[in-house]
Amino acid sequence: MFARMRSQNYRSFLAPDVTTGQAGTINCGDLLLVEDTWGVAFNATVAIGDAIPVGSSVVLIYNCDKIMVVKTAGQGTAIPCGEHVYVVPTTLEVYGAATKADPADVCIGICTEPAVADDVLVEIDLKGDSMTDQA
Repeated sequence: MFARMRSQNYRSFLAPDVTTGQAGTINCGDLLLVEDTWGVAFNATVAIGDAIPVGSSVVLIYNCDKIMVVKTAGQGTAIPCGEHVYVVPTTLEVYGAATKADPADVCIGICTEPAVADDVLVEIDLKGDSMTDQA
């Protein structure tokens, strides 16, 4: 899963040890949960979609008014502009509120450009630090 920023208006923090000892690979652009904040992993020396080396510094972009994220593959559902966007914590699948079925799924933002059923990406207003308590 990867993401692209479409705005220079963002907030982030350095999470230097996030890849140390991780069981799986973290790619630049992956959605991550660091403590209680959802965000997008970034490392300036790694291309989007490529693995961040274990032990490398990771910047977590947790708030961005226009960022493209991968929506759930094969979902076949559209996400209209203004709809809340959710992530499944265990699989990192991203989908719109119309298909929300599990209360454990976390709201990470609001769709800013409509995504049709066949779209792979969706542009959202990422609020990984403040949307987690929204319905």
